[in-house]
Amino acid sequence: MAKKYELGNTLLETVAREVVKIAQEEAPEKSGELKGSIDILSIGDEEAIVGHKYNDKIVVNWKGAKTIYPLFVHEGTDAHTITPRTKKALLWNEDIGYRKKVNHPGTKANPYFKRAIKNKRIETIIRKYVDNLVKQVAKDIENAGKM
Repeated sequence: MAKKYELGNTLLETVAREVVKIAQEEAPEKSGELKGSIDILSIGDEEAIVGHKYNDKIVVNWKGAKTIYPLFVHEGTDAHTITPRTKKALLWNEDIGYRKKVNHPGTKANPYFKRAIKNKRIETIIRKYVDNLVKQVAKDIENAGKM
């Protein structure tokens, strides 16, 4: 009877946890909310989803809809005009003061998840796991030959 070898959850969970760790290292930090929201969102037999846990501190109102600002950090934004939605003016910052509108220059993309996934530490984890699996299979073949 053939022995079944499974890559399964052990490798998947280990890689997902390392991606979370690296993404947290790579993400920019001002308040810590962005880094703190990165986690494994779900994990199954064949896939793990890593992303940002929803919380009110990482949500912004964008063109009338709630969205999470990590998307803007990760993918960047084009130049755009910001206008107040409920007030007559916005406080842009202490130096500039109140304005009826502000021309935002846009934000450069910071693809920290892409860097996390491509990090050599992920490749090393997978390589070690596969090497150990190959050694186990070779050992099992050798032991089967001794019977």
